[in-house]
Amino acid sequence: FMIESTDGFPMNFGFTGKGNTSDMGKLSQALVEQIEAGAIGLKIHEDWGSTPAAIDCALEVAEALDIQILIHTDTLNESSCVEQTIEAFHGRTIHTYHTEGAGGGHAPDIIRVCSEPNCIPSSTNPTRPYTRNTVDEHLDMLLVCHHLDKNLKEDPR
Repeated sequence: FMIESTDGFPMNFGFTGKGNTSDMGKLSQALVEQIEAGAIGLKIHEDWGSTPAAIDCALEVAEALDIQILIHTDTLNESSCVEQTIEAFHGRTIHTYHTEGAGGGHAPDIIRVCSEPNCIPSSTNPTRPYTRNTVDEHLDMLLVCHHLDKNLKEDPR
């Protein structure tokens, strides 16, 4: 329905599919099916696990089908740190969101991916680092996105 909903606009639209899986059975049929259904690429997002296995799986599909992979890396470093994420790229091309580190991605050193020749970095509007409400907004975003509780001493406040 999303693809059809853009038919009335005189612009080119592309939608990415969900790239989070580590099931490599038959080149991850779940990922392949999304591309066959019209997705132009796949996005790996930390909310569903930006694990090294998921990264490798999506990039294998990208190599086979000649599509792009986009990633929002693991802000809290739960499944890997930036070094393990870069290692999972195996020199393959990937687009990294929030590369400046203000809106997500490996804290505190996601910007390190800019030194990799195969990484295409970007930033997005929620990551403007010097606005009036940046600190408050980012703390709220971190708490909500990671199901944290500001009333628990173990969670950020």
